[in-house]
Amino acid sequence: MEKAFLLHPTEHMNGNLRWHLRNESVQDKISASLNKICSLGYWASPFREGDGITFSKEDYSAEQALEDFKNSFEWIEIEECKRSDFPSKMAEILKRQKYRCTVLVPIRKLWIENSFKIGDFKFWPPMEKDGFSASDHPLFKYCASPSFFESEGQALGQWDGEITREEDLLRYPLIEVNINMDESELLGIANDLNAQIRLLKIASQQADRALDLLRINSCHFKKIEYLPDRAGQLANGFTVAYFIPELRQYKETLLQHIVYPIRTSNNWLGLEAEYTNDPYLEWLAGILKGDVNNEIEMAIRSSIIALSQAFYITYEEVSFLALIFALDGLCLPDANWKAWKHRSYIAAISSGGDIHIYEQDLKIFEYIYSDIRNKLVHSGASFSDIENADFKSVAASIHSLIIRCITVIYQENISSKKELHNLAKKILSQKQFEDCTNKIIDYYDTLKGKVTHFNQRPKW
Repeated sequence: MEKAFLLHPTEHMNGNLRWHLRNESVQDKISASLNKICSLGYWASPFREGDGITFSKEDYSAEQALEDFKNSFEWIEIEECKRSDFPSKMAEILKRQKYRCTVLVPIRKLWIENSFKIGDFKFWPPMEKDGFSASDHPLFKYCASPSFFESEGQALGQWDGEITREEDLLRYPLIEVNINMDESELLGIANDLNAQIRLLKIASQQADRALDLLRINSCHFKKIEYLPDRAGQLANGFTVAYFIPELRQYKETLLQHIVYPIRTSNNWLGLEAEYTNDPYLEWLAGILKGDVNNEIEMAIRSSIIALSQAFYITYEEVSFLALIFALDGLCLPDANWKAWKHRSYIAAISSGGDIHIYEQDLKIFEYIYSDIRNKLVHSGASFSDIENADFKSVAASIHSLIIRCITVIYQENISSKKELHNLAKKILSQKQFEDCTNKIIDYYDTLKGKVTHFNQRPKW
């Protein structure tokens, strides 16, 4: 049975009976119950929004009113409620009700000439007079005035002004994403600042998953200036998104606030992107949207998000460690695998069984881990303290390792940690890989003037 809350009248306010009903078939029940309560001497009128009634009565008795309303609205469970407790009680009910909301998020520093779709993510270019069919744009209805195309500085992807009305969204590339939200999140979309900020965070984070697909495929640590900006972030520091709730009770709304007091923007040129159909990216799009079916897909999602965030970290050492954690988190090595066993395991996955890639990656990963990671973590060093250590080159190498590991997982259809471990063991147990591993260990032993004994070498 649905629930309603009885809010007793006060000296200056009528009483309310508030509910949250989505079944239109109850309208006849509401009308019949209103007739019953009015026959008992109450004045009562339904709210236009359909979420309850307002009422009053001379010589009002709270105890009698509860009985009268229960008898008149017998088809709904009625609970007394203080006005101060009502929002939290209603929010608790609404948390259990999911509804779809389409969100449009503007993107700075992104150049696209055509609309395209990756998984459930849609990308829309800025509206141009001679661009793609304007009627296809989800905000076409706001572009009724021909003067829109005559705005000063309206060149593809170049406009970087504030958004003061819906029409201004058309000057930016947009990401369209559908989000399933608790209705409690939508309840304050019109006038609750905290709710609006929560919604903007959700929109920005979800749209940023779409940008992750472009970042991992088209961006590079050696060309950090060619990054798109974070989803929804404008030059003035505001985060902006346009919400189109599925429920007609909630209006389409343009929201913008300073959601993140401190955010970096270390790009000044931006990314020019296009898209051709790619099953691999479609697979990743589902994972980033949240359609995660196993522990490996969860690891992939976390790793890609960490990799993407590392692009925007201003401190090189922190960015580097975030990338290392992303790689380890993706490959899920056993906690007991240390030193060369750990290094060879990661290199085996990234190689996919190619001996030449394995030899290259094992050398790279040993250098990254022993010569850089260990000095940063255990000696408090910075990149400037480590001779010949170039952050951009090192970060680019880890980026490549992560992408190759994800590609191998996709090609081998790996779905569990056990399957990933078995793949690496199968590769590393081959004689040519054992010989290669020992050759590289001997090389580093000679280079560093030490000896790695037989029982310290990895055995698979």
